[in-house]
Amino acid sequence: MNGLFFIINIKAGHGKSMRTWKKIKKELEKRKISYRSFYTEYAGHAEVLVRQIATIQNYRLKTIIGIGGDGTINEIVNGLNPLNKVQIGFIYAGSGKNSSRGTKIPSNSVRALTYLMKQFTKSEVTIDLGDFHIEKKGSSRSFINRLGLGLNAELVDTKAKTLDNKNNSIFIRHVRFMTSSIKVLWNYQPFTINMTVDGELASYENVWFVTISNRPNTEWNLLLSPNAISTDGNIDIAIVSEMNRLKLLILLFFPIFSKSFKGNAIKELICKEISANAESNVLIHADGDVVGECPVKISVKKSHTSIII
Repeated sequence: MNGLFFIINIKAGHGKSMRTWKKIKKELEKRKISYRSFYTEYAGHAEVLVRQIATIQNYRLKTIIGIGGDGTINEIVNGLNPLNKVQIGFIYAGSGKNSSRGTKIPSNSVRALTYLMKQFTKSEVTIDLGDFHIEKKGSSRSFINRLGLGLNAELVDTKAKTLDNKNNSIFIRHVRFMTSSIKVLWNYQPFTINMTVDGELASYENVWFVTISNRPNTEWNLLLSPNAISTDGNIDIAIVSEMNRLKLLILLFFPIFSKSFKGNAIKELICKEISANAESNVLIHADGDVVGECPVKISVKKSHTSIII
């Protein structure tokens, strides 16, 4: 296949991404498939790279494959948005399992490549994206998997600050991440959030966190919005609230009991657009990267590109 481009996040998965790329590169050379590869050097670089590639290709870019975690594919999608007729494939090589849940792409890197190459020859299928606008920043972007408000975003922020500290060894970084996460879980205070869901006003008190999902996703191995579909024109909302800290910890560390919390502590909604405003400063993350604070407006839109995930 001519015009095959790869963007590899070399930091994803603490080395997993590079190990995955080495296997794929070997397979590409074995099959005598021409390609070009680019490595990310900093946060946001994948978005810059795809725009540069599209420019060099005179905006006739056809196919691009990302290797990394949630943030990598988020950057690629935002970088190519709003280009038309671009096929995006993704091979997950992050440290978690959020992107890989609900996908048909094999976990084996060589099989994943084979699967993507077959899909690229079929008719294009576009999926939904979540559009969000953060009022304090006055900026708009898209997310492909999920957007989170509250405690989940605080833990994402904690992870970024501790695991990305290159002054310490990986072991020390993980120890600091665990201790910092426990501190966040122990001290975090629930909040009140006012929401407008498809035009209807609602207020929720004692909220720990909210997830807005485009696909089935997990937070700390807790499966939220298991029925979310990225082609139905909707986004799924899960609101975790009205529980004491002990029940919250049980929910997060023993997700097997999550079904018993649904209905009372976990409220599920399906909509096309939502706005949310909290009475305190509440962090927001999109596909695993902190992007700002409430208030925020979210809506669903059809992607211009063919995305295979």
